[in-house]
Amino acid sequence: MKPIAQYLRALRRMLAIGVLAALPGTGYYLLYGWPTPATTQAAETLPTITWSAAQAQQVLWIDAWPTGSGPTGAIPLRLAQWESDLPTVLQAWQPGQLVVVFCPAHTCNQAQSVAQRLRQETTGTGMDIYVLAGGWPPEGARP
Repeated sequence: MKPIAQYLRALRRMLAIGVLAALPGTGYYLLYGWPTPATTQAAETLPTITWSAAQAQQVLWIDAWPTGSGPTGAIPLRLAQWESDLPTVLQAWQPGQLVVVFCPAHTCNQAQSVAQRLRQETTGTGMDIYVLAGGWPPEGARP
């Protein structure tokens, strides 16, 4: 009977370790969601730009945060409100101006999704679209 009790104790310990190991992943999922195949593909095909490189250019900052509560000076463009947000972006953009899309963290997939859709819908306009490397905010920066 004693070996069965030891087996059950070891099994409970393994289960507890497994649950504790799953907590960080669950927290990440709840905060940022799970990347879909479309956003994973978009991240591979879209160019990124660093904050310092963007500062050397004329930039139109696009805020892809779903809540639209990003920094002032950026134009919101959310997938859920695409039809109402897109005309504002198109009016603000000038030829030769870089378009940099960002969201709250490097793990946020919204910037890639918004940039991919913007690229598809503005094909032929000459719009240069980038995703901000590392997410927002870059250290000590404001657009």
